[in-house]
Amino acid sequence: LRTFSESIVRGNTLQNNGLFGLELQDKAKAQIEGNQISGNEAAAIRAAKLSEAQIGENQVSGRVIRE
Repeated sequence: LRTFSESIVRGNTLQNNGLFGLELQDKAKAQIEGNQISGNEAAAIRAAKLSEAQIGENQVSGRVIRE
């Protein structure tokens, strides 16, 4: 999710990606819940320090990082 996007990410399967399962860049806003995120090369979820991520309950294999 890129700068200034506003999204609800719900009910997805994100797996076996080359980097992150889900990445929020810059000032992206998102509500993230009810997803299955696993088998990714890097963290399951990466949220940039300026992003506004509301991370609810997800089935996650891997780390959730805020930088």
